[in-house]
Amino acid sequence: MRQLIVFKGIDFEAEFEYQPFEPAERGPEAQYPGCHEYVEEVTSLTHKGSDFLELIYEDNEEEIDSLILRAMRDY
Repeated sequence: MRQLIVFKGIDFEAEFEYQPFEPAERGPEAQYPGCHEYVEEVTSLTHKGSDFLELIYEDNEEEIDSLILRAMRDY
């Protein structure tokens, strides 16, 4: 998937794998506990054609993942 985000005042296009929310099974034979939505893996963070993933993602993973999820909800 791709999503535009603003990180530290700079527009980036994030390319990533996404796991949507899945509800838990219910009932006496329920076996699946469900899962929350999350960004599985960010594969690129581009700005003006240059990829900055290796420079900024590792130290800012949680914030960038949060920005991606928030931008997806606002879209």
